[in-house]
Amino acid sequence: MGKTYKDTNDAELLFMANEESEDAKDILFKKYYYIIEQAMRRYAKIIAKSGIEYKDIYQEAMLGFADALDKYNDNKETQLPTFITLCVKRRLSNLLRAATNTKSKFNKDILSIDYDYENYDTTLIDIISDDNKNNPLINIATRENLEAIINSCEAKLSPFETKVFDLMILEYDYKQIADVLHESPKKIDNTAQRIRRKIKDVVDVLQMDSK
Repeated sequence: MGKTYKDTNDAELLFMANEESEDAKDILFKKYYYIIEQAMRRYAKIIAKSGIEYKDIYQEAMLGFADALDKYNDNKETQLPTFITLCVKRRLSNLLRAATNTKSKFNKDILSIDYDYENYDTTLIDIISDDNKNNPLINIATRENLEAIINSCEAKLSPFETKVFDLMILEYDYKQIADVLHESPKKIDNTAQRIRRKIKDVVDVLQMDSK
């Protein structure tokens, strides 16, 4: 039986892809296409309200996928599927944010699970304290710890909190989130506060572990 993509080492495939091997790129695409599908499903309701054509959203997700293959560095201890997910989500978030062109009172409190995959900055830092003074994330947000924060935060959110979280990423205000989810602004307010507390709890635990 011939060797399949499931048996092929990602590092080898990436090397060949960077050498312009179309076969290697195709194998990686087939192997990790589910990430694009998951991202499209996650943002489905927001996409529907954005007015952007599906083909444009899909193209942006594909560009994020291509960015990931081009910029991935396997010496940084981040798994390839995690990196692809971050790149795709960031592309979609930026496109949808630009499309909605909304101004939000979450400007300083924005909650984000995506971060700049070139500089490894993150807006998670902004959510723990109002003025960012004495912020524990400043001391612990290395690339590896940041990945742990992201994974731990997502695991703690309920399905409804995740929906609110995604809209907060796009800088929707409470009323806009309430309209999209057909809930009261008060419920959205309470949910946002729970999200903040959960993320702060994750950061506090990681801070203690880092001492």
